[in-house]
Amino acid sequence: MRRIIICLTVLTLAGIVRGQEVKPDDLKKLLDQTRAELKTAQDRKTELSARVSELEKTNQAQAAQIDDLKRKSAAFADRTLFLSTQYAAWTQFISLNPAVKMQWAIFEDTVAAGAAGESPLFMDTNWPLSQKKN
Repeated sequence: MRRIIICLTVLTLAGIVRGQEVKPDDLKKLLDQTRAELKTAQDRKTELSARVSELEKTNQAQAAQIDDLKRKSAAFADRTLFLSTQYAAWTQFISLNPAVKMQWAIFEDTVAAGAAGESPLFMDTNWPLSQKKN
């Protein structure tokens, strides 16, 4: 509203300074034009605020997803550290006990060659078929 009054005042003063008479039709045209510009600006502002709220929701969802991924990454890092420590301890234990090392080599060769009658792993590879039907 302030903008409209300022425009009208400037137009009136400009007409007086130039010695021209300002016609009411010109003022009405300027007022209508200014109102249309104001309405367009307000519509654009509403549109942009809706877009900002949409982007904020997206940003919050992505921030939650990032936090979840960071948590999972930390869990994987902990698990990796645990497993690498266990592996280092196992290799040290094996290197200090030649009898266990030899047994482990035989076990690995048996599993790798597939020579074992039943799988030495604690897993039934034929699980759905090996179950007895009641």
